Amino acid sequence: MTITISHDPFARVETTRASVRTSQGCAWCGNHRKSGRLFAYGTRADEDLSGRRAGTDRHLFCSKACRDAYYD
Repeated sequence: MTITISHDPFARVETTRASVRTSQGCAWCGNHRKSGRLFAYGTRADEDLSGRRAGTDRHLFCSKACRDAYYD
């Protein structure tokens, strides 16, 4: 299930997150969560009214902070 976690009204983009069961660690810090799940983040433009699934990153992260650090 994909949920919206933030929306940037100036860029007109929302950030989404989906929980994924995996045995690998976070792409940035290597953390393994107790639940065995990491997050696949993605973005969707406001003009995408079709309800299509947001484009997701190739990597999995334990938090949005790790995702932001990885891509900055």
